Amino acid sequence: MTDLRTYAEKFLAAMENRSPDSIAPLPAPDVVEEVPMSFDGGPAPAEVLTGRDAVLEFLGGLTTMIGKVSWLDREFTVDEAAGVVMVECRGDVLLAGSGAPYRNRYVYKFVIRNGLIQLIREYANPITVAGLRSSLAP
Repeated sequence: MTDLRTYAEKFLAAMENRSPDSIAPLPAPDVVEEVPMSFDGGPAPAEVLTGRDAVLEFLGGLTTMIGKVSWLDREFTVDEAAGVVMVECRGDVLLAGSGAPYRNRYVYKFVIRNGLIQLIREYANPITVAGLRSSLAP
């Protein structure tokens, strides 16, 4: 059996290496990735993706926006019995094209069942994200 922390480490490494396909075997076919905060103040989550293909496509799209990402100050909390891994970290990002810095605080929740990631939930400072989104708007 794989240590649950390994799933989260591989996910973060795939983003740092800009290779989301490298984690393709880890998500369950019906995995859900959600960003539950709203970036516009409304009650709806910013993103809810269902299915391995949708999640990998979303992560692949991020690699076109991001020139470089480093996950700093990682703190892992693992509950083996519940199949849950929580990761607190700081994202240090340089945007593709402009090279502009984007730094945010993140909390990830991974739920692992039967050796596959069932849920990826990402929390970040929505004010920081909203600032990024407005700077990218045409």
